[in-house]
Amino acid sequence: MQGTLTGVVLNATTTDTQTTVKLAGITDNGHRGVTWIHTVAFTGPRKLATLPAEGSVVRVTCMATQQVFQGRDGQKASAVSLLGVTLTPHAGPITRKGSTPFLLRAVNEFRFAAFLTRDPVRKPIGVTEARVGVRDRKGHTHYFNCEAWRALAPTLGARHAAAELTLTCILRRDRVDTTAGARAFDVMEVIALTAQGVANAAD
Repeated sequence: MQGTLTGVVLNATTTDTQTTVKLAGITDNGHRGVTWIHTVAFTGPRKLATLPAEGSVVRVTCMATQQVFQGRDGQKASAVSLLGVTLTPHAGPITRKGSTPFLLRAVNEFRFAAFLTRDPVRKPIGVTEARVGVRDRKGHTHYFNCEAWRALAPTLGARHAAAELTLTCILRRDRVDTTAGARAFDVMEVIALTAQGVANAAD
């Protein structure tokens, strides 16, 4: 699943095998906006030769994949992992929330062809939730949770299991308090949707 991020570099670290860059931005979603902090890993031949400076603004192209792991409660869980492809200098206005800088009007866009794994669920609060599968070029399927709000909610809700869609999304990380403690959930917020055949959308 190919994506693009622009954001403020909060920190960047490197090891013998990879470079990790943490970015922060605020992306317009036609409502209140999405405030986000994402970590991108550049591995193997894509490891960065030079670290970006903390506080600088960069543009990153990346691939989103599904990472499955065992949670603290012993149950299987999954998260979205971002693998960096390129990093280039960028520019833009910066605001602060507390001591953390965020790039205003940041790009946070993932566009991919997918299929619905089951019928979407329409909630009374005006959101439709769906789980989609994305096949990579090696034939592996990565699964992602999606949400469509406002005008797009009924459009997604009218689709059925196995429907093939092209989605444009903002990657969002929600935190929810549970009896077992705070948990984080990665969600693809749908900002555009068309129905068409599925093509390979991830490396």
